[in-house]
Amino acid sequence: MKSKKGFTLVELLIVVAIIAILAAIAIPQFGKYSARAKIATLNSDLKLAYLSAQGYLMERPGTVVSYEGSLKRHGMKLTKGITFIEANMELNDGSIKLKHNNLFLNQVDTNIGVIMFNGNVLLPKMLE
Repeated sequence: MKSKKGFTLVELLIVVAIIAILAAIAIPQFGKYSARAKIATLNSDLKLAYLSAQGYLMERPGTVVSYEGSLKRHGMKLTKGITFIEANMELNDGSIKLKHNNLFLNQVDTNIGVIMFNGNVLLPKMLE
């Protein structure tokens, strides 16, 4: 009798089914981890914008940070994928808004982060 080597079609189908089940579990989790990392990047850039605004306001008391150039001159460098929306910050009033262009809205409620004049950060929230 001659011995045949190799896998049967049923064995191959079982392996493919197991891989498909594992992928179905892993892919949504990867999306959540990716969104959390992007929110952390947005948080970091917001804090850097805040520090840049504080530097600007310390050098020019009584002024208002209202455009991106004044922040860039004081050290703000945005991460790729994050854009400046608006700034209207004084020492005791206002905020800075940044937008993460790669946050998907089916994973988070918004892609805009805000840092207030007192350093409080408002970040996008993860959806269930």
